[in-house]
Amino acid sequence: DEARRTRDAELRFRALFNLGYTQLKRGLAGGAGGAGDASQGAQVPDTAGGDAAREELDAALATYRQALLLRPGD
Repeated sequence: DEARRTRDAELRFRALFNLGYTQLKRGLAGGAGGAGDASQGAQVPDTAGGDAAREELDAALATYRQALLLRPGD
């Protein structure tokens, strides 16, 4: 969390990118909190775990947006 608030733009970008990647992998794994294997597909089950997975995927999207705002040309 401290890296996300640093004045170093490169460090902030990398921290946000890595956080987004972690959230994406958790979401694709079903929101269980484990890293999982993102290559298994993006199917989200329609259960309570599906709600957790959807929240992780939404968080990943928001985090990636923040990272891209730091590098609008990328």
